[in-house]
Amino acid sequence: MPKKVIFIVMPAIIAFAVLVWFFSPLVKAGFKLILPAPAQKAQPQPPKKSPQIKPLNILVVGLDKASSINGPPRPAPWHSDVIMLVHVDPVRQSVNCLSIPRDTRVYIKGHGLEKITHAHAYGSMPLTIDTVEQFTGIKIDRYISLDYAVFARLVDMLGGIEINVPKELKTKYFAFKPGRQLMNGRQAYVYINNRSEPMADLDRIKRQHYFFVALLETFKKRSSALDLARFYFEIRKNAFTSFTFADAMQLAMFAGRLKLEDVNIETAPGHAEYIDGISYWIADQKALKQQENRLFGLT
Repeated sequence: MPKKVIFIVMPAIIAFAVLVWFFSPLVKAGFKLILPAPAQKAQPQPPKKSPQIKPLNILVVGLDKASSINGPPRPAPWHSDVIMLVHVDPVRQSVNCLSIPRDTRVYIKGHGLEKITHAHAYGSMPLTIDTVEQFTGIKIDRYISLDYAVFARLVDMLGGIEINVPKELKTKYFAFKPGRQLMNGRQAYVYINNRSEPMADLDRIKRQHYFFVALLETFKKRSSALDLARFYFEIRKNAFTSFTFADAMQLAMFAGRLKLEDVNIETAPGHAEYIDGISYWIADQKALKQQENRLFGLT
């Protein structure tokens, strides 16, 4: 087949495949695509029930696989630099996120009391999931873990992310001025991962929150069905996730309808403390449970 024909046909095939997938969940849920037909006498129809959509708890983990934005990947095992539990509620049309500082002191099965970031180094995602579930009491339904390289590619695939920088931040690689600015993958990674400020991890978590909101805003403006397919296969190829293609696309459709004011991001409450010469984040268990009840709809 001539190359020119291939270039024309292949995008059409991909688009058709995405459309087939797009409508398949609706068909399974009881919806039908109705084509025009000759006019007939209207028949009374019993009301159809809306498909039941259950809330979803997603664990998002960012790995320290890269030693720097210019350096080669570190050999395994890797620690988790970002730990965020995301509660998606399609019924209430809301997303609530709980960030867990990487230095949070928790019980890790087989290792005792350690920083939660070490769970991934000891037992990859299975032990990380188990540790987060034990710490929060929240059942995790899906997970995704990715490193710098995948993160940067996904941002670049979106054409960059426009982030509102609240205050100046100077790093080894870039200087960020206050105000809205378009960041490419490398810039976005450096911005959210920098720990040079006085509050270190807590300041970094704040910037991760800014990024999360900016990502949703950018996604709603620029992404298409083909973009979503490309994102998913990039993640399946180079990251770790329990999402199926149908999961990812349905979640993306939900995100497209979501309002920014319905996204709430908070950090696990607690305080910094040195124990045996090691700096930890000690969670306030009572306040954490109250926070979880509110964020995850447990009350």
